[in-house]
Amino acid sequence: MNSELLQKLAKAQTDEERSWIVTESFLLTLSPELAAAVWAAVVPHWFNAEILAALCPELQTQSSQLYTELQALPFVEEFPDRGHNVHDLTRNLMLKHLRQERRDEFIMLSQRAAEYFGSSNEQPETQIEWLYHLVVVDSEWKGSEFWDLAQNWDNNFRVAELESLITALLEQIAAERVATPAKAEVYYWAGKAKFRVYRATEALELYEVALAFYRDISARLGEANTLKAIGDVLQFLKRSTEALERYEAALAFYRDIGARLGEANTLKAIGDVLQFLDRRTEALERYEAALAFYRDIGDRLGEANTLIAIGDVLQFLDRRTEALERYEAALAFYRDIGARLGEANTLKAIVLQFLKRSTKALERYEAALAFYRDIGARLGEA
Repeated sequence: MNSELLQKLAKAQTDEERSWIVTESFLLTLSPELAAAVWAAVVPHWFNAEILAALCPELQTQSSQLYTELQALPFVEEFPDRGHNVHDLTRNLMLKHLRQERRDEFIMLSQRAAEYFGSSNEQPETQIEWLYHLVVVDSEWKGSEFWDLAQNWDNNFRVAELESLITALLEQIAAERVATPAKAEVYYWAGKAKFRVYRATEALELYEVALAFYRDISARLGEANTLKAIGDVLQFLKRSTEALERYEAALAFYRDIGARLGEANTLKAIGDVLQFLDRRTEALERYEAALAFYRDIGDRLGEANTLIAIGDVLQFLDRRTEALERYEAALAFYRDIGARLGEANTLKAIVLQFLKRSTKALERYEAALAFYRDIGARLGEA
């Protein structure tokens, strides 16, 4: 170890500073081509010869040889089934320096990474890596790519993939590489992911962070969606009065910006809270208003779900004939759109509420049971 390096280390005040001095000193011993490959390799979470060629097209003819040489470096380790990666400590140090001191190069490499992973984004891990880079380089962030993928995974209960995606994007946020619109959406979906697995308190905290970001950029639809989501969590926690406050605030935003589906969903949510509070006449009013919106915008599943809710209220109000009419209407919708779980739930509701002792009841009950068994809804079967 030379005297100049020893002097630098002696003057260093933190472990991070000392680690960077050693890392930088080592990088200076490498050939220009290998050093360039190392700087490229720290940008993605893993790399191989093909990725190196995409990130450093000027070194494309040498990519296989450079990949072999990289594997011999002390801070490079195997990344199972995908190639290799730079160890986290070294990677984070180099990324920090790249971002702060060589920002143009960092953006260029991130752009190339986004293009590479975005061109073959069929596997979840590749889709995650694509968005990990896209969130940095897309200065006019619209969020549609992220939103669509998160929505798809959430709708299909792919919680592990969604949480991995959120973790990757939060890494970029923690490193201060992400603009506020993207931050807001990442925290919103982080809240959704936590709530999906019933970690309500964590979901609430994440939603509050998202809400602050949306307010900071005056994104009214984002603010409305987050207020609605916060209301859902509060209702789950049986903090009904607070839930109503958030729903009413969201409703005002949706009405002001003309988001009719948001308005319909929030009216139904308010109806659910009011029903929970035994304020059933008020609940019925909100449900009827929501139903009108769903019908107007052609949301048949929303209409069916609301008809079920209306039927439940009418049953409690001892208006059983009207309730049965709503259940039958909902059943027709579920059958028409192929919502088999909804169909099973409606058949069960009809049986339990009205026809328990009749032959028709037994037929409906057996039909519901068959649906539950066929779709694997064991709780409903029980």
